[in-house]
Amino acid sequence: MAINRAWSFVFVYWVVLNFAACRDKIPDTHTTIQGVVIDQDGRVIKNAGINMYGSEQRGLKQATVFNVTVFTDANGSYKVSQLLPKTTDAIDIRPVSSDSVSLDRYLPYIDLKIDGNYIPITSTYTLPKETWGTTLPLNFKFQKK
Repeated sequence: MAINRAWSFVFVYWVVLNFAACRDKIPDTHTTIQGVVIDQDGRVIKNAGINMYGSEQRGLKQATVFNVTVFTDANGSYKVSQLLPKTTDAIDIRPVSSDSVSLDRYLPYIDLKIDGNYIPITSTYTLPKETWGTTLPLNFKFQKK
């Protein structure tokens, strides 16, 4: 009986170690996004909110592991940086309303700097894992509805 119990412990320990090893390596450096928010006429928008949040999968649910919101300065610039918790499975970026900039009035677009074109986003943009631990330029254009 003691031998079976010992083997059970070894098996469970092995499963836990192998499961932990399956998780992608999280970079030890900050993940940073920065850019400018403009309107449809190319004018900068000050006090626009940009939110970056990370989540981890817990069973069938996502749990937030960090949540940072910044607001653009007088030049429309923003920068948000986060050292990722080791349990991070996804990082999402989204524009958010502020006291002076309501998303009820704007349709946000994001410039991915891939082909120079703005593409519409309806809620969030998920950062590709290969960009984690780097500085990524993301510019937003807010188009009036």
